[in-house]
Amino acid sequence: MRVARRWSLSGSVSTETTAKLNPRYNPMKAPACKPVPKPTGSPSLVLMVRRGPFRTSILAFVRAKLHQLRTGASGMEKNGLADRHRERKVGRWVFGISAFFFISFFLTPFLLPTGSVPELGARANALDYATEDGAFSGGNTPEALRHVHDDDSIHQHEPFAWTELDPYSGFIYMFGDLNCHNKHERSWVLNENQMPVCTRDVGIFFGLAMGGLVYSRFGYNRWTVRDSCLSLLPDAWLEGIYRTNRRTMAWIGLGSLLCIPLILDGFTQLLTGYESNNFTRPLTGAPFGFGIAILTAAAYSARPHFFKNASEVVLPANAKFELQTEEE
Repeated sequence: MRVARRWSLSGSVSTETTAKLNPRYNPMKAPACKPVPKPTGSPSLVLMVRRGPFRTSILAFVRAKLHQLRTGASGMEKNGLADRHRERKVGRWVFGISAFFFISFFLTPFLLPTGSVPELGARANALDYATEDGAFSGGNTPEALRHVHDDDSIHQHEPFAWTELDPYSGFIYMFGDLNCHNKHERSWVLNENQMPVCTRDVGIFFGLAMGGLVYSRFGYNRWTVRDSCLSLLPDAWLEGIYRTNRRTMAWIGLGSLLCIPLILDGFTQLLTGYESNNFTRPLTGAPFGFGIAILTAAAYSARPHFFKNASEVVLPANAKFELQTEEE
């Protein structure tokens, strides 16, 4: 049966036509239209979650895989954007810079003549070996060259200046001088030359390189730094977190797990008689560096302007962002 539609000025179907299309329609019970108040104040980002029946982890995993296949076929990434060029670029930059220093820490001792770098030991976050007796030579003073070990034994260090090395080696040892304490008992020796940084810093830079590499492969821009960090995990694992909106708790918790090994090893050594070794130091530094790399890459990748609006961000558990304006 053909029904002639009559449209009102607002573009909605009239009451008569609606009744013909839906016999159960009762105009007396139709919801009244309420005026929408004009929002004031600054907009805030709110996570909206569609409540639904509980899904098992297996069903959630299958659904996520089907979603990836469907969006991949249409050329859409799992965050709702057409590509992830920026994420790859940022992750590769973090990986490249960190890998350059990590490799250089091992390479420069072999490029220098055997025995060119003596045992060192000065301050962190300060230049102590720029010259032997001029500016920034705090590590070459008579007091600094006189080294006292934990067993109260004393020996004299030889003076050292990275400005007398070739430009590449000098730059790497300058970087180590500025950022590391250079204590020889906490550093490795290669080719009878002490490495530019301690073993913990070696582990940190290994973690930085690995974190940048992982983010370049699996990281996604999801509007905020927090959600961009969490994007490394499969969406199926995150459904419960997004359904209950515990993103901040998960983000801080995962970051803390990466920092705890370094904190425990370092502060236990500082506050007790425990002495770490050159095997545990890099092992505890690597997770910390990995977390710093993920945080850095996410901070430079999370860019809202790549989306037309907040609701376009594809999130686990069918959650959506909405920009809401709070009334003053």
